[in-house]
Amino acid sequence: MHRNNPYNLTRTEVRICHLISEGLRPKDMIEILDTSMATMRTHLGHIYAKTGLDGMISVLHHLQSISETQKGDL
Repeated sequence: MHRNNPYNLTRTEVRICHLISEGLRPKDMIEILDTSMATMRTHLGHIYAKTGLDGMISVLHHLQSISETQKGDL
């Protein structure tokens, strides 16, 4: 596993995580990524499965905790 991508997320899944961290909703993300809601649901499902998390709020909290941990490593 790579330290910067410990869950082996795809490039699109990483981008979606960044958009989640910016507070965007799936409706907003599908416009930015030029994709359908069904595809967005699939990507989110893959993110949840790979991370063991169960929703966007959990992903957001996890990203925030990783960010805080990395600040402490500097």
